[in-house]
Formats: sequence, C-alpha cells, structure tokens
Amino acid sequence: MALQFFCYLEDTRELFDKRTVLGLAVGVTACFALLSIKIKNNFVAWIGGFSFAIYLYQSFTTKVAKTIVFDLFQFSGIPALLTIICFTVALGISIHLFSMQFKFSRGLFLGIWKPSAKKEFNPIKGVKLAWRNSKRELRNALG
Repeated sequence: MALQFFCYLEDTRELFDKRTVLGLAVGVTACFALLSIKIKNNFVAWIGGFSFAIYLYQSFTTKVAKTIVFDLFQFSGIPALLTIICFTVALGISIHLFSMQFKFSRGLFLGIWKPSAKKEFNPIKGVKLAWRNSKRELRNALG
C-alpha cells in the first residue's frame, strides 16, 4: 500500500493498477508478507467479537456519524473520515452491548434468541487483557 501511495505521488499509478498482473503480484506479496509476520493484536480480536453488530448497523451508524461530523464539528478530509470510522465502530459496539442486556432486545436487534452455551464474554475484561498483553509484548520486544 505504501508502494502504491508512493507511485500515486509519482503519477505512475498505471504501473501498479489493481487490474494488471504486476498490481496483483504486489497485492498478493503484501498479503503473504503481513500474514507471515504473525502479529497478535488482542484489541482487534476484541472488536471482532462485535463485528456482526457493526456490520448490521453500519448504514445507520455511518449516517449518524456523518451528520455529527459534518454538521456539528464541521470536519473535512482525513480527520473526518477517521472520526466517522471511530463513531461507526463505537456505535456498533454500544448497540451490541445494550441489546445483549435483555432477552427480547438481544433477539430483536441481533437475532440471538438463545443464549450461547459457551462462557459469557466480558468485553471490559477483554480490553484489560488486550492492554496487559500488548504491554507485555512491548516489554519483551524491547528487551
């Protein structure tokens, strides 16, 4: 992606276009390189637990976030895009957490009528665990 961005600045984007063999080779190589690093990110794994709710309500939450960002804060450009993404993810997670509190809302908003047989997931504990593991990995990497 950085290579494509550099080439975009140099106006050689036709060379690494997604529809060419070279663009395909660069994309596949980048995917395999990222997968071979084997990075464990517990925070992203924690957000993945809410991915269904984020996906299910992204159209509504994106509209709400765009209204807030453009009308109230009057952001534009990259800060607006990042703020909209953060609002959308946060609203999706909050809808999931709210709807899981009650049996009827869990079924109505998420389509989960039966409680799961596995142990109930505690999202707050997941964040603390992700933070603790990331600090430990950082200490181990620095020596």
